[in-house]
Amino acid sequence: MKYIHLILIFLTLTCASCDKMPENGELDGQWQLMSMGTRNNADASPTYTDTKGQRIYWRFQLRLLMIHTAGAMLNGHTYDTACRFEKSGNTLAITQTYIHTLNRDSLITDPASTSLAPVGIRGNAETFSIEKLDGKQMILQSDHHRLVFRKF
Repeated sequence: MKYIHLILIFLTLTCASCDKMPENGELDGQWQLMSMGTRNNADASPTYTDTKGQRIYWRFQLRLLMIHTAGAMLNGHTYDTACRFEKSGNTLAITQTYIHTLNRDSLITDPASTSLAPVGIRGNAETFSIEKLDGKQMILQSDHHRLVFRKF
């Protein structure tokens, strides 16, 4: 009986030690971009586009954001874009973006790049304020975009 308890404790500790603890709280996981509001100038109210049918997913884990566009190729090369990000309080800063291909990741260096515009990132980096973040919905606001996500 003593050995059964030791085996159960050992199995429990082994299973628990394999998982990564979420570093980003409610942000971690997969989010589907449901709508995107775009503002052409600072005074205008955003024009919203329904993006649910485009099947755009943002996946956060540790310090990596993977953006997957299941509906169409992003930036003409791939369905996936990898990003480094920093979350501090109610601010989410996407600091580096990479075109993700099978054999390498290429850093996007052009701050005027439009390749990530379909997923709500202007240029090669973007800073968002987090308006809402819970287990069901996330709303991000930048100078040019307002992104509404649902937890998927």
